[in-house]
Amino acid sequence: MYRQAWRYYTRFYRGYGGRLALAVLAAVVQSFLVLPIGLLVKRAFDVDIPNKDAGGLALLGVGVLGLFLAEAGVRLLVRRLVVGITQAVVMRVRQDLIARSYEFSRSFYNRSDLSQLHSNLVEDSERIDVLSSALVAQVLPAAITAICFSVVLIYLNPFLFLVLASVIPVLLILSKTLAHNVRDASHIFRGAYERFSKGVVFLLQNMDLTRVQAAEKWEIERQRQAADELGASSASLAWLQTAHSLMQDTLLAVASVLILIVGGRAVAQGAMSLGDMLAFYVTVALLRGGLQGVTVAIPQIIAGQESLVALYELAHTQAPVPYTGQRRIEFTGQVRFEAVSFGYGDELVLREVALTLRPGVTTAVMGPNGAGKTTLAHLLL
Repeated sequence: MYRQAWRYYTRFYRGYGGRLALAVLAAVVQSFLVLPIGLLVKRAFDVDIPNKDAGGLALLGVGVLGLFLAEAGVRLLVRRLVVGITQAVVMRVRQDLIARSYEFSRSFYNRSDLSQLHSNLVEDSERIDVLSSALVAQVLPAAITAICFSVVLIYLNPFLFLVLASVIPVLLILSKTLAHNVRDASHIFRGAYERFSKGVVFLLQNMDLTRVQAAEKWEIERQRQAADELGASSASLAWLQTAHSLMQDTLLAVASVLILIVGGRAVAQGAMSLGDMLAFYVTVALLRGGLQGVTVAIPQIIAGQESLVALYELAHTQAPVPYTGQRRIEFTGQVRFEAVSFGYGDELVLREVALTLRPGVTTAVMGPNGAGKTTLAHLLL
C-alpha cells in the first residue's frame, strides 16, 4: 500500500522536472561553496600559523566568511524553489481529491462519516504539505551535500572516512527499528486526532440538542476522554520523534569522537599533520550540520506517510455515481413514477412506488425520517 501511495503522490510532480533539476543543481552549488572550508583550515594550520603569516590568516578568514555568506544565499534560493514546487504539488493533490469527490455516489456519502472525510481533505493534505517540504527541502539537499562531502573526506583521509562509515550500519539498524515505532505511533495519533476532530464537529452541530437534553456534563466528559487520548498519543509520537532524532545525532557525535581519537593519535605519531586532522574534522562538522535537518525531517516523513496512504485510499475509492446526465432538457410535461423500487445496498427504501406529478399542480410528499422522501427527489433529479 505504501508503494502505491508514493506512486500516486509522485505523479503530481510531472511538469516540474525542470524546476526540480534547477533546485538540485542549486543544492550541488550550495555544497561546493562550503567544501573548500576544510582545505582553508588545513592551510591555516599547516602553513600560515607555523609561518606566523597574519595577512594570510586574515585572507583565509575573509574567504571562509565569504563562502558561508554565499552558501546562505544559495540555500535561500534553494528554499524558494523548493517551496514553490511543494506548494504547487500539494495544491494539485487537493484539487485532485476535490474533483474525485464529485465522482462518488450519494450512497457513498450516506454511509461515510463526513467529518472524517473533512479531516482527510483538510488535515491529511496539510500533513502531506509538511511531508513534501521535509522531503524536497531537507532530505534532497542533504543527500546531495552528503555525497559531495563524502568525496572530499575520502580525498582528505580514506582511513578516517572508514572510521566514520563504520557507524552507518548501526545508524541504519537503529533508525529502521525506531522508524517502525514512529510509524505505529503516527497511526495511533492520526486515529485519535480524527476522533477528537469528529467530536468537536458533533459538539458544534448539536449544541442546542445537547442543551435541550441537559447532556452537557456527559458530552463534556466524552470530549475530555477524546482530548486525553489525543494528548497521550501526541506525547508518545513527539517522544518517539525526538528519540529518533537524538539517536541519529548521538551516533554522529560518536563518529566525531572516534575521528578525534583516531586522528589525534595519528597526529601525535606524525602520521598526519594537524592541518589534515582539523580539515577532516571541520568537514565532518559541516556534514553533520547538514544531516541534522534530516534527523528532524525523517520522523515528519514517516508521520506524513500515514496521511498519504489515507488520501490514496480515498482517491481510489470505488463508488461511482450510477447515473449520468447533465444536459439541460426542455421540460413542459408531467413526471410519472411507475412501480419504482430503490435501495442503498441490500436495504430497500422505496418499494413499488407509483406517483404522478402534473404540471401546474403542487404535490406534497410526506412521511417520517427514512421513508424515502429525499431519495424520491434525487431519483427525480
